[in-house]
Amino acid sequence: MDTGATGVDEAQREVRDDDPVSRILELTDGLGADVAIEAVGVPETFELCTRLIRPGGHLATVGVHGKRPRCTSKTCGSRT
Repeated sequence: MDTGATGVDEAQREVRDDDPVSRILELTDGLGADVAIEAVGVPETFELCTRLIRPGGHLATVGVHGKRPRCTSKTCGSRT
């Protein structure tokens, strides 16, 4: 099995099917990814990433999740 950047590159090229979890498990001998990065900001991609990582793995999320807070005079200052 490849490791490091080679393994990342291989996975990026090969995960093109409808079942990315199965493909990642296949590429990692059933263990899952060490790290997944979620940068889209929707619940579905966050959930997918949680299924891709191995036990003890890491999930970095840089996408913004949830609804944008409503601006009020208390949170944004008074507006006229």
